[in-house]
Amino acid sequence: MSKRSAARPITPLRQRMIDDMTIRNLSATTRASYVHWVKSFALHIGRSPDQAGREEVRAFHLHLVRRKIAWATLNQAVSGLRFFFGTTLGRTDLPVRIAYVRIPGKATTRSGAWRPPIPGHGDRCGAGRASAPLSTSADLSVCCRRQA
Repeated sequence: MSKRSAARPITPLRQRMIDDMTIRNLSATTRASYVHWVKSFALHIGRSPDQAGREEVRAFHLHLVRRKIAWATLNQAVSGLRFFFGTTLGRTDLPVRIAYVRIPGKATTRSGAWRPPIPGHGDRCGAGRASAPLSTSADLSVCCRRQA
């Protein structure tokens, strides 16, 4: 048992959040990340996070953006807060207002998954015949896979 857990017992609210994450079989890394971000939020507002309103969440989100943390890290914070407010507290008003961040310059399909080339549009790799120019990095990755 660490000094930290012996010195300070876990709050019922944190335990409830951990239980909610355990029920949903979230990984240990995800659980640690979500707890970290809710704790950071609580420290930022100076009181229990279950008492926070829309403006405090917005101010914290803006604070993180101004610190210029990585986009993926910011989205971890958003996920943690959305889970806390939506699942643990059961609030329906707040989670939808906490927006995920779009990564600048990254274009994906709606599902984020790779899609095969459209049939009838020619071979974009130019394997011995005229082809359409490569227009995206996805087109280039298809060519690399085919030539390998």
